Amino acid sequence: MMFFFIVIIITLNLIFGVIIDNFADLRTEKQRNDEILRNTCFICGLDRKSFDNKHVTFEDHIRKVHNMWNYVYFMVLIHVKDPTEYTGPESYVHEMIEQKNLDWFPRMRTSSLNTQEDKTKEDEDNRILRTQMESANQAIKTLAMELAELQKLVTESRAQKHRPGSRKSPARPTEKVTSTPSPSVQPSPPPSTYESLPPTKTNVLKRNLVEENINSQSILENHQSYCSTCLETREFNNPTLVYITPWNSHGYDIAKKFAKKFDYISPVWLRIKRTGFEKYTFEGIHDIDKKWIETLKEKNSNVHIVPRVTFENWSVDDIHALFQSENEKQQLASTFAKFLDEYTNLFDGYVLEILVQFRGASKPTLNHIISDIAERVHQLDSQGKKKEIILAVPPYEELFDNNDFEMLYEHLDGFSIMTYDFPNREPGPVAPLEWVKMTMEKFSMPESENPIKVFLGLNFYGYRYDRVDSPTKKDQQQYGMKPIIGRDYVEFLRKSHPKSMIIYDPRTHEHATVIHGRPTKQQQNPLPETIIFYPSLKSIYKRLELATQLNVGIAIWDGGQGQFIDTFWRKSFIGDLRRARKISEDDTQWTIIYNGKTHKFQFVWLQGICVKIDKIADLMIIEDATGQAEIQNCSRIEDAWSTNEGDYTIIAGKLLNTTLSDHIIVDAYKIQYFKTSSKHELNWPFEVVDISQRVYH
Repeated sequence: MMFFFIVIIITLNLIFGVIIDNFADLRTEKQRNDEILRNTCFICGLDRKSFDNKHVTFEDHIRKVHNMWNYVYFMVLIHVKDPTEYTGPESYVHEMIEQKNLDWFPRMRTSSLNTQEDKTKEDEDNRILRTQMESANQAIKTLAMELAELQKLVTESRAQKHRPGSRKSPARPTEKVTSTPSPSVQPSPPPSTYESLPPTKTNVLKRNLVEENINSQSILENHQSYCSTCLETREFNNPTLVYITPWNSHGYDIAKKFAKKFDYISPVWLRIKRTGFEKYTFEGIHDIDKKWIETLKEKNSNVHIVPRVTFENWSVDDIHALFQSENEKQQLASTFAKFLDEYTNLFDGYVLEILVQFRGASKPTLNHIISDIAERVHQLDSQGKKKEIILAVPPYEELFDNNDFEMLYEHLDGFSIMTYDFPNREPGPVAPLEWVKMTMEKFSMPESENPIKVFLGLNFYGYRYDRVDSPTKKDQQQYGMKPIIGRDYVEFLRKSHPKSMIIYDPRTHEHATVIHGRPTKQQQNPLPETIIFYPSLKSIYKRLELATQLNVGIAIWDGGQGQFIDTFWRKSFIGDLRRARKISEDDTQWTIIYNGKTHKFQFVWLQGICVKIDKIADLMIIEDATGQAEIQNCSRIEDAWSTNEGDYTIIAGKLLNTTLSDHIIVDAYKIQYFKTSSKHELNWPFEVVDISQRVYH
């Protein structure tokens, strides 16, 4: 009896086990089918991952592009429609349906992932820029070869002069060498020992150092000679951000010395890491220099200390956990807020560098992470001073485009655009001005009176290209490249100034330092041995000019790499004044808003080229890069008509009208003209009242 009882129990357990296993298999299969339906397009079969980091989301794709019910409706239309009225595509689909052939379905492909059209314009612009860069590089090489030939001829001429008995004989005439017209060259003077001049009481503009034609002597004599009387003055109207790195410790001293010139200082100290389930921590805390920060705030109480935070060396698992879990995102944002609250007396926010490290990840999710961090940080309040978040933005649309900019604009306090490191395979400029302008125009701010949020990146470093003697591979580059900073560039000039030449390219608005190769029997016109692209006062000046024209700030990478801080300048752009408004119609007072602050003024100070003189109408028109100004009642000023068209002119007068479509109107009180336009900033021969009182300049 017991035997049958045991057999029955075992049999029942086997049956129950089979039933349970079958139900488990059915449940697993149902879950798998649900997962496929939830994350795979029913029409094309592409999964959700295929739409990560693309301009269209998976949800938009299955709702708008490959909506399965639209295909059903289309098949119903084919079924009910008279075959004689079929279009070409309808006939083809009808034939496929009759044959039970599904080839008409777009299997594993969709037009929504075809980004070629979206990138056509950008690729074309880059192609044009690269063509221009190649042309500039070829011009530099050609010029270097011609200069080498010229030097050879001069050497032979000198040798002929100094031969015994040849003093009275004429030297051999040198051939006329025609150089490329675009670049300007200033050869280095003969060898000598150059000592840097001490600080002076005038800035580089008044010392005529912001020029196209420069040489090694000028740089070696002035690279440490800043303007000692300009330390506490601000001449650049828009916000300034400077990065300070521990590996260029000179930047710490620069930040202290020129503290009042900066609105934001970003020490590169911190890294954020995921240490476990919903756990995050900051690394690099040992680099925090409390005394240095306190010194900066003593010198400039309005400066914002916003350390840069990177997301370096994250594992795939950590990234996946963050992107898949809302709790992980909130915990990350909370870690940022708690750390900032702990250091609230030292730090005023963060600069986030996250886009490059998480490249390839879902952009909507990444923007969600960034906005969450900003939201938590903005909830902190330190004595009524809001904490700020600035995002470091690479200049590549696949990482950050205008849609991302618009999505995050209201959530963030600033965007530091990295407008440097223009892609070059051969020696070329670091950041061609036209490329910088094209990049910045993609991130134009809304037409409003909001504070400026966008910063134009300004590199204080360069690149050195040394020619490879004998490339081992056919496709190997002719030059090896390495970065170069200020002290290394100065040391290079000290050692090589007798044979170095500094060339200015007006197409890219950058200087190149060139050392030509020695001619050989096999190669009479060799390529340059060394080419260095390093920022000059002129190139920096042009980018400051562009920043003012675009009404953006500047972000310097980094403060310890160069010594150009005292070149920040102020210039009255005519286009700026178009934003001025009268306080009332019967009043002569005007207001203008800069960076969230309202300034009142009555008189203006303008500079530009005189492009038209009309003595009958008693007016002249001056023009700068941003617009034109009509200067009226010129005859009241002595010697006003000594000005000629083409003269560089500065005007002081009363602002009358800014609402005309093509120019503003100014009632002239003072006029001074110069016969050359090479000076971009000129001394005014009489006192000009400060902006806070009457004159806006």
